[in-house]
Amino acid sequence: MKRRDFLGLVGVSCLSSLAHADEIKHPDIWVKEDQKVAFESLVKRLDMVEKTIGYSNFNLISFDDTLKLARNHPKIGAFTPAEIAYAEEIFYTDPVIYGFYGKRTIHHLTDTIPEKDVIKIEGSGHYVYKGEPHELLVRLMKDVGKTLILTSGVRSVVKQLSLHLEKIKSEQGNITVAARSL
Repeated sequence: MKRRDFLGLVGVSCLSSLAHADEIKHPDIWVKEDQKVAFESLVKRLDMVEKTIGYSNFNLISFDDTLKLARNHPKIGAFTPAEIAYAEEIFYTDPVIYGFYGKRTIHHLTDTIPEKDVIKIEGSGHYVYKGEPHELLVRLMKDVGKTLILTSGVRSVVKQLSLHLEKIKSEQGNITVAARSL
């Protein structure tokens, strides 16, 4: 999709201020009016999934398993086509148009994190990859002691999507500002 075509989909406003004056100014992209219902319900449904399976499990759940769980759990209910379409749009849109200049590390909404590749860090609810990442964390914990707290680890696509949507919500629908904070 061309940039101008996408901008027509989501709505645009002028950028009022930037943290750094030397940054390139891009128009902010907002949740479009006709997407707000799907956006809000997607945020709520993902929150219900997390509350149902727990914080730790939410760090690893796949998109497909999330859809299946919701569909089979009466308190959550199936994701609507509009919610799925909005999740896909947010995920597959080139993040550069939002002002995010990092590299995309996951290419498919349905990508998974194999449980055999990670280890749960006791008392944190987080996972890290086995091998060197885990070894480095163990060394740090040994060197620093109990004051070292792991505040983030491996995140599933669903967890990262949920965090991103929550950030968009906290920015009153401003996708660009939310993307810059990632």
